[in-house]
Amino acid sequence: MGVNVKKIGLAALAGVSLQLGQMIAPAAADDALPSYGEAVWEQVARAIASPTKTNVDAAADRLVRLASEQPARYRAIDGRVLLISLADAHREQGRLAEALNVIIRVYTFDRAAYPNGVSLNEMLEVIDTMSDLLVENRRFAEALQYRFNAYEFDRDARRGTEPGTAVKSAALRGAAYLRFEKSIDDRPDLTAAERRAVEAFKRDYITPQVRRELGVGVADDAPDAKNADEAQRSVGFLSTHKLVRIFYGTNRRVASRHDANNPYGAEVGPLELGVVSINVPKSVLDDPTRIAPPNSLVFTVRGSGVEGLIVENIASYTENAFVSTLKSEMRASKRKELIVFVHGYNTSFRAAVERAATMKIGLDNVGNGSVALYSWPSGGSLYDYSEDRALISNNTVLGGLQRYLLLLMRESGAERVHLIAHSMGNEFLLEALSRMKASGSVTGRPFDEIVLASPDVSRQDFLAKAENVRSMADRITLYASRGDRALLASRYLNAAKSLLGGAGGSFFTALASQRRAGDAAPPILVSRDGDFQTIDTTAREVTVELGHEDFVGPAVNDLRSVIWFADTPKERCILRERRQNSTRYWALDSGRCDEDGFELASFYLRREGPDRAKRTLLEDAKLAPIDKRAAFRDAARIIDNIGD
Repeated sequence: MGVNVKKIGLAALAGVSLQLGQMIAPAAADDALPSYGEAVWEQVARAIASPTKTNVDAAADRLVRLASEQPARYRAIDGRVLLISLADAHREQGRLAEALNVIIRVYTFDRAAYPNGVSLNEMLEVIDTMSDLLVENRRFAEALQYRFNAYEFDRDARRGTEPGTAVKSAALRGAAYLRFEKSIDDRPDLTAAERRAVEAFKRDYITPQVRRELGVGVADDAPDAKNADEAQRSVGFLSTHKLVRIFYGTNRRVASRHDANNPYGAEVGPLELGVVSINVPKSVLDDPTRIAPPNSLVFTVRGSGVEGLIVENIASYTENAFVSTLKSEMRASKRKELIVFVHGYNTSFRAAVERAATMKIGLDNVGNGSVALYSWPSGGSLYDYSEDRALISNNTVLGGLQRYLLLLMRESGAERVHLIAHSMGNEFLLEALSRMKASGSVTGRPFDEIVLASPDVSRQDFLAKAENVRSMADRITLYASRGDRALLASRYLNAAKSLLGGAGGSFFTALASQRRAGDAAPPILVSRDGDFQTIDTTAREVTVELGHEDFVGPAVNDLRSVIWFADTPKERCILRERRQNSTRYWALDSGRCDEDGFELASFYLRREGPDRAKRTLLEDAKLAPIDKRAAFRDAARIIDNIGD
């Protein structure tokens, strides 16, 4: 496979980096090195030079015997390094399962020979990584075997020495195995033979009793009821979390298939499709009064804890598998809504996924449809503004976005499709839509709502392109703020670039020509012909921030109303009408109703429907804390007014 040993953690365990076939001199320079040790070292060297399965396994067996029977000699020839080199020899030949067997031996026998052997957690991390490599090589049954072995290994290794920890750790490991098993079962690209192999493994190893143990994570010899209760709570990923998907398309080139923090880089590549699986606390999903603003949720990598949103897996799919998985989720959803999100500048792939996931939660999309992210190859750095902006004219990127949008329009099975772009992402979305219209690839109004949030687009370009795409959507909403300091910086940068590029006139002329569409400083950008509705969020600005993400901050309740109910600005009572000469826009400023009440009313209408919303809200109000009851009363009045 050509995967560097450092990427699977083997070299990190030994503290060295080994290359296949490299001759490793004995660590001890002592003339008294026993001849038996020299013979073992020579056998290992021959196995590395000619890495057949028989040669490598025989050398590993001999090293293991030496570690067990004569640990001093094992240390003298640096047996830990030699075992790891043998594991790497198996791996380089594609024998991943065999490599994992040797690595487990490193843990088991290394601890007997060294005072500070490889830790159990390090060992389990390597097992997980090797299991991921098996999946990548489509060896699914073997991958399940070793994830299950990791559970048994973890549970058994801690017995006797860490009885309390053993129960809790087994709970987490059991839950991790079940999540991993489900991720394989849910793959739409499994062949019949692969599925038979997976089912055979589960039939032979995962008996009903074993599955019950995995589900609660409690071993038969749980030391006491207190620890059993702790284990039951620790299995939070099954009882307190729900696995949700974010679909993605990206024109980023692959950086690493095994790094959840950085799977894709900033170089341009062909369009890739895939799915990110994320565990979300059910407490965040179930109670509308506890749903945090989308930009306040905390993300962690898999296994970091039960309180955050946990990225479980990032998998690249073929187009057929992508469409099949998306259609399946859409068919099972209540409202069949699709939200497509295009991120802005200074955004890595990981950051884009996090934003898309918080939008899925904050916009109550879980169980109601799907969220599809398009991630263009932003450098993910404040210093890459010019490089990011240069991609706006990149035909590979724009072509990828057009293809992705057409695929989602035609194949998702969604009944309502909303587009949301943020910051510089508006440039990509508007240009792609304009090209799609010009080419005739889109007819009618395929989109319900297009939300253009804090667009980092010059006003002239914005007006021209908004006119082009107006016929493609039922509604277009522009969120703008005069407190957006990111757009102010963009204006100065683009003015300077214009002058350096040879544009005539003064700096003030250039500055005037580079006013951004998302800047609400007077005169605010409004549409005379009703092509879009402008919402000024300035009055609700959070002064300590850049003021560049109001659509998922102070304006999130308005955004929910737009996406959920297609309400006009006049119907959204948290807005107040403003006039600019003969044109009209709307401000999020001392609206006509209480915002807490508006939020509650929106959630109850969304989840209960207009017929049950008020009755259910009033029943819940009886159980609400005293300081929250005023918001419930306001919400009931808002529901009444909507009914009128």
